[in-house]
Amino acid sequence: MMVWTDPELERAILTAHNRGIHVEVLLADMRDAVALNLQRAGIAISTNPHLNFMHNKFMIVDDTTLVNGSANWSRSSFSRNDESFLIINHLDSEQTTYLDEYWTDLLTR
Repeated sequence: MMVWTDPELERAILTAHNRGIHVEVLLADMRDAVALNLQRAGIAISTNPHLNFMHNKFMIVDDTTLVNGSANWSRSSFSRNDESFLIINHLDSEQTTYLDEYWTDLLTR
């Protein structure tokens, strides 16, 4: 995620984490307050300075669902901008393998 300032999404992730859900987050940097709040809560936050202008905005849920869209997770993206999202349920093993490899690449590039 390049920009994450939306407090509702922050609360949803913190709530999931507090219920014992394993959460990992990859951000461009730690400049947003959300990043620091998630890190303080014990959520695994990774940054990769080699990802200039990272425009990925996706979430993988339980290795079965992909949520991908154009919006940064910011207040304006969800209240003023015209954005799009695609949700793919029931990922097959080939899709899951690709996403796992892509995630690893983003972390290590």
